[in-house]
Amino acid sequence: MTQIHILADENIPGLESLCCDWANITTRPGRTICAADLNNIDVLLVRSVTAVNSALLDGSNVKFVGSATIGIDHLDIEYLMAAGIQYAHAPGSNANSVVDFVMSCVLNSFDLPDLAKQTVGIIGAGNVGGRLANCLNHFGLNFLIYDPFVRLNIPQQVSNLDELLAANIISLHVPLSHSGDHPTWHMFDQHLLSRLTHQCLLINTSRGSVIDNQALLACLDKGQSLRLAIDVWEDEPNILWPLCRLASISTPHIAGYSYPGKLRGSEQVVMAVQRFYELDPAGSSVKSMFSLGNFQTIQDYQSALQKIYDAGDDHASFRAQLELTDNPAACFDHFRKSYPQRDEICYDR
Repeated sequence: MTQIHILADENIPGLESLCCDWANITTRPGRTICAADLNNIDVLLVRSVTAVNSALLDGSNVKFVGSATIGIDHLDIEYLMAAGIQYAHAPGSNANSVVDFVMSCVLNSFDLPDLAKQTVGIIGAGNVGGRLANCLNHFGLNFLIYDPFVRLNIPQQVSNLDELLAANIISLHVPLSHSGDHPTWHMFDQHLLSRLTHQCLLINTSRGSVIDNQALLACLDKGQSLRLAIDVWEDEPNILWPLCRLASISTPHIAGYSYPGKLRGSEQVVMAVQRFYELDPAGSSVKSMFSLGNFQTIQDYQSALQKIYDAGDDHASFRAQLELTDNPAACFDHFRKSYPQRDEICYDR
């Protein structure tokens, strides 16, 4: 058959082995992919750092766009549909890894006797939020979960966001949206931030603009007592460095960067390409090191998680690298590009 020409973000692993029989693959740094790179390209595979829109694709031969990510706010869906360009993404591919990150932040912030007294507020009941709820429920920890679009039929689900704001820990797991009944852009504005409890641990692994970063910094400057674990930021990689320095845990958008999660994302978008070209898609072969069911106690889980992943280590490494550079944005991207392989725990519901 005629070879399919693919241009891909260099940070999407495993493509050569997945596509070797039927595609020619060229890779580029995701932030530098431009229209000139798309001559004679049939398929574009990206991650979240590449804005896919008319400026990039007009005049190209691209027929299919795949994003090896959970979110799709970097894709101009209306344009793709109007242009007749098919698209796919990888929902849930790195959800386990994000739960590892969130639980590591929580366990770094509270000792176990203290944690038993806390309530975790989960905003968003999708692939990540649902798995986080499953983890907390497995260990008998207190949580509330809010999502106006998903019905879980569990007693911990609340119907009003106000009911959740009294939680001692709040973790955000929503897509970025600017319209509709429940837009999430700057969902946590100055008003909502000011209502959080004293010493609340606010964790954001969703999208940077779900929190108004300038408003959050202003709240802290005015003396509001919050603890922050932030992995996603507005205007990445040119993020708000004063806010970064105030966070208990600050990382450069790597919460979902487990190697199995990356490979799972690669497989999902490649299988979508194969279906588009009426090829036989291979099934997934990616497995996690442990499953939640392997752990009967939170102590056993904590011990295993510390060996697999510690968000505090990434925070310390990132902050140390920032101290040695006069180009923080380049440091942000270099950390992601050179990120070591890490495993994950499976939290499937």
